[in-house]
Amino acid sequence: MREQSEERRAKQREYSRAHRERKRAAEREAVAAALASTEPPGPLSEALDAAIAAMKWLVPSDGALVALAREQARYADGLNAIGTAEARSRGLRFMVVLQRTLADLGGTPRVRMQLELRSARAKEALQAQQVKRSDNVTSIRPAKRRR
Repeated sequence: MREQSEERRAKQREYSRAHRERKRAAEREAVAAALASTEPPGPLSEALDAAIAAMKWLVPSDGALVALAREQARYADGLNAIGTAEARSRGLRFMVVLQRTLADLGGTPRVRMQLELRSARAKEALQAQQVKRSDNVTSIRPAKRRR
């Protein structure tokens, strides 16, 4: 009796594994078909292209990261175009990866603010060095007194 239930469980596990594999294969084919289509780029790809065009600080050496971001946006658009709940969920998770790539490019509000603050501090430090001191001010500081 016990052997029959274990055999039944083994068959059920095998069936479940095969079902999951068929489901994954169908999703991979759907993603490949969505990505291979010659439709215009999705909304995420268009928004990314506009954002990259506005990033004036990018240099040619950032080209690989820009290409990676474009590919990630295209893949996320393809997943969203499929329309199934699972594909959309995977697309949303993939958008987190795209957001990190944009942060590396300096394309998120937080990173831009950090860069602006850093450049403002550097500018202030440079101006402080260039301030001309009057003749009665010495740059030598006396040693601190002990109490």
